[in-house]
Order: sequence, then structure tokens, then C-alpha cells
Amino acid sequence: MSRRCLIISLYATSSNAEYDGSGCDVIVDAATGKDFPGCGADAGSACKSIRGGVEKADSIPGETTVCVKTGEYRTECQDGGIIITTTLTIRAYEPGSAPGSVTVDCGSKGQQDPAFTFAPAVPASNILHLVDITVKNVLSQSSGSAVAATGGALVVNNCHFEKCTSLAKGNIDEHVFYAGGGGALFAQNMRSVALHNSSFSSCSAPNGAGGAVLVMLEEAAP
Repeated sequence: MSRRCLIISLYATSSNAEYDGSGCDVIVDAATGKDFPGCGADAGSACKSIRGGVEKADSIPGETTVCVKTGEYRTECQDGGIIITTTLTIRAYEPGSAPGSVTVDCGSKGQQDPAFTFAPAVPASNILHLVDITVKNVLSQSSGSAVAATGGALVVNNCHFEKCTSLAKGNIDEHVFYAGGGGALFAQNMRSVALHNSSFSSCSAPNGAGGAVLVMLEEAAP
């Protein structure tokens, strides 16, 4: 029986990937935006929440980019979190933003869902990119309190995860962790996972494995 190869790249770089500020299909602004059908086409009609921006992106054919203005976003872990099923980039509007400029702050209020859940409709081709985003203060019963991905490819660039806790339980005695782990990030059955120039601070999975990150390999058919 063969096992599919998964490569995780985790390293720091001297400079971030270059973004010229163009190519935004949807714009999100916590300060001035408003969530409504059709929001986000430009800065003057920006969506208020990242969730609203993702919902707008779902209506746009092809690969889309949601650009998020500097600010704090506090409702993203409510009502099931943000569900992503297609190829999507979520990034800070300002290129190379410093950590904390765009922050998803879930407030550690009760037991929440993951901030971002990536469940691709087409795992063979769908990719989620997260760029220049900070996620903090997440307390979840699910594996991967900040990001939970189940298929496709995941690229995380210049992101910061702080105080992200998964309370999901794994069978530690038998070393079986499908049921729980990955304080900040959980990925299962992935084509690839790449973490670039990103950091994890005070993240934990007290009942499972992977205090910061847990990646489960997909077993290929013999």
C-alpha cells in the first residue's frame, strides 16, 4: 500500500511576495463597509465582514480575491464561521501589512467554530490562500480553531495566529488524532500545505495533537 506524499514548507523569508494592490474582486472594510447583496465591488460599496466578502466572492465565476482593509473583524467565528468551498484568496488590502493590521479577533467567548473552514467542492484543484491575516482568541471544539481544511491545497503567507485553542479530543493512547488537534490549523486529505513567513503564539490542543498545527496525510489507494 502506498501513501500519498504531503510536503509542508514552513520558513521565514526576507521579504513578502509582492502584491501591487490590484486584482481585488471584493473589498471588505470593517470601518465603513456594509454587508448587503452585491457589496464589495469597490471601496465605496465595501462589505463590512470577511464573511460577507466571501459570500460575494462565491457569486463571481473563477478564482477570486477578497481584499480586507485594516481593522478588527469580530464576528467571523459566529454562526459556523466562514465556509469556503472554491479557490479563493483572502488577503490584506494593503500589500505586506504588518502583523495585526488585519485581525480576526474571536474574543474567546464560549466554544466557537473555526474562523475559516475550507471544504473544497473540487479537492483536486481548489486552493485557499490566506495572506497578511492575523487570527486570535479562538476557542473551538473543532480541530483547527483558526483554519480547518479538508482537501485541496492550502497556502498561508505572512499570517499570525495567537491564542488559538482546539478542545477537540483525540485518542492519544493509540496515537489516533483524526478526532482532535491542531490548536490553530488542522488539515486533512490535502494535496499540499505551505506555510510561509507565518507565526504561532500561545496556541494549544490540550486534548489532542499539534498544539499549533496538525496535518493528516491522505492514504492513497494501493
